[in-house]
Amino acid sequence: MKKYSGITAVTVGVLGLMFFAASASAQVTNTTGTPREKMQEKREEVKTNIQEKRADVKNRLEDKRKNLIRSYSERIVKNLTQTLERLENIANRLSTRLDKLVGEGVSVTEARTKLAVAKTKIEEATTAVGTIKTFVETMLASEDPKAAFEQVKEAIEQAHEKVRAAHAALVDVINSIKPGLNIKPSTTTPASP
Repeated sequence: MKKYSGITAVTVGVLGLMFFAASASAQVTNTTGTPREKMQEKREEVKTNIQEKRADVKNRLEDKRKNLIRSYSERIVKNLTQTLERLENIANRLSTRLDKLVGEGVSVTEARTKLAVAKTKIEEATTAVGTIKTFVETMLASEDPKAAFEQVKEAIEQAHEKVRAAHAALVDVINSIKPGLNIKPSTTTPASP
């Protein structure tokens, strides 16, 4: 019987292992849905992380774009303002030059009217440059900055045109007071042949 007791022990051991193996495989087969669920949860997490990162990148790019537009418009306004200051300085110098020519006895009425027109155009250009700032601020606060930027570009172009017109008016004033064009009225009459 000793012989059979060893065999029985082995049989019991093998049956025990089979029982544990069967229960372990039953747990694995019961939990096959769990890894899929875990994978689905992980996909959801990754998806939300990606969406958050995209939103963050989009916001950063939008802020960067707004800063670039703001700095661009500030540069344009600064350059146009400096140009207008130079044009005003030239207009003032032309005014003093016209006063000197009046002292010399030269008729400068045409030049004075042209200078008044030039000063008016300089004021219009200054106003146009001021509107650029308001358009930029409304563009940065708008829902559709792309369409609003078109308005800013139009305002910048109009300001450029007005500055060019003011410059052209000053050129007209300068041309009207050139020495060869304004001859002092002579007191003597020319001799006839």
